[in-house]
Amino acid sequence: MRIRKWWLLPLLGVFLIAGGVFTPSHAQGNNGYFSQTGHSVTGEFLDFYSSNPEATLLYGFPITDEFIDNMGRDVQYFQKARFEIDPTAEPGKRVKITDVGSLVFEAKNLTAVSDMPTNTPACARYGAYYICNAFLDFFKKHGGLAQFGYPISNYSIEGDRYIQYFERARFEYHPELSSFDYVLLTDIGLLQYDKSGNDPSRLNPVIRTGYVVTNLKVSAFVKRAVVRSNDEQTLYVVVLDQLNNPLLHATVNVEIYQPDGVHVFRNVMDPTDGDGVSKLIYNVEDVSPNQIYNIIVKVTYQGLQGSASTWYRSWW
Repeated sequence: MRIRKWWLLPLLGVFLIAGGVFTPSHAQGNNGYFSQTGHSVTGEFLDFYSSNPEATLLYGFPITDEFIDNMGRDVQYFQKARFEIDPTAEPGKRVKITDVGSLVFEAKNLTAVSDMPTNTPACARYGAYYICNAFLDFFKKHGGLAQFGYPISNYSIEGDRYIQYFERARFEYHPELSSFDYVLLTDIGLLQYDKSGNDPSRLNPVIRTGYVVTNLKVSAFVKRAVVRSNDEQTLYVVVLDQLNNPLLHATVNVEIYQPDGVHVFRNVMDPTDGDGVSKLIYNVEDVSPNQIYNIIVKVTYQGLQGSASTWYRSWW
């Protein structure tokens, strides 16, 4: 089942990238089953995917199995890419990365960053556009033109995020994720699939016989990052399985600590609902001003355990 709660997608995207490194479960022979999304990669597509040591970072996990699309092409979609077979190419070189960035790019949605200086060593021109700063570092480090193609937009703002489009990718600037060089790749394969007109049911996980939940993906966030004494706060907890399916009736416990480690709050939240979400509304009482209060969430489901953390700042 695909989660269509779009307000959760930014949170889940960061969680999946920053939460850890996932390893595909490979079956016997030239067949790889990815329990993270419930899809298999086989044949030439698996050879191409496995040949790149950064495949998870650059392509993500498969979101469909291989199929013939409505244009008659042999394709497979991944979170951040689409692979296709070029039947005219020589054996061993038939897999190509589709220009999905070009397919989803819409200039009308962008706000140009006009004051970006480009006449510096931190920028380099590729074709008609410049790549600068963290984007340039990421571009050079992870494959350059061969991997991403040429930039097709300037450094811009889309929504509330600094981004730049490339022929085969979309870069996002995330200053909170310094360990990833501040750059994440958009799930542009999923965006393009949603626009493609192909059968949406292909995105559903293919659950193998004997499927069991093997690990929990837990996320937590608050409605208000800054609160005063006696303000109302809302805590959200999202619990998914390894296929990103929401888990019903997971047990959720929450604890809140002052900056000095003193425990100030403990509660058992409602079990997760059908969307894998548990919500707690509570009053923030007698907070010390300008302090960070840390929230620790612990989840139990069918003997499995997971945890997450978040925070809020007190105000005068």
